[in-house]
Amino acid sequence: MDGLGNKGALVPVEGTIVFALVAAQVQTGQALSLLAAGIAAQRQLLSRAAALVQPPQGRVVERQGDGLLLLFADPHAALSWAQASQALCPAEPGHPTSATLALRIGAHHGQVLSDGSALFGHGVNLAARIAAVAGPGETLLSAPTQAQASPAWRALLEDLGPYYLKHFDEPQQLFKLGPSPALRMTGTA
Repeated sequence: MDGLGNKGALVPVEGTIVFALVAAQVQTGQALSLLAAGIAAQRQLLSRAAALVQPPQGRVVERQGDGLLLLFADPHAALSWAQASQALCPAEPGHPTSATLALRIGAHHGQVLSDGSALFGHGVNLAARIAAVAGPGETLLSAPTQAQASPAWRALLEDLGPYYLKHFDEPQQLFKLGPSPALRMTGTA
């Protein structure tokens, strides 16, 4: 993957677009010091997840508030990153962020437009909408992503059926990535 294209000119780029959003529980009336600590934990989680992106197979396109927009060369790189990133949020009893922080990840493989610093088009919107319907700790994929994934990755996917997503007229077939400690450790799928 050679980046996002030339600065300024819109060029088509094919890859797996990934949105990762922090799902955080915030309690109404929470003290500002606790809210600040929660935001610091979110930033740390996103920084750790962004550090897992391995160029040239992947690239952090944008980091805003509680989310990341990423572009990967293929579903293998995207799904490897997703599993490693989900592992950053273990459920540890007694840990202050274990029950409150998780990632919601959405992925779509397809063609988008790039001006060298940002991504545009249907694929970006679809990845964002998929992430929005993912539950805390879930990685959901579009049908094109599932179709491009290797058989080893497809074996870990659960067909969730069609979903109606905001601003999409037709339902989108979604798949949920199941956990696999062996794949997370070896990255051999």
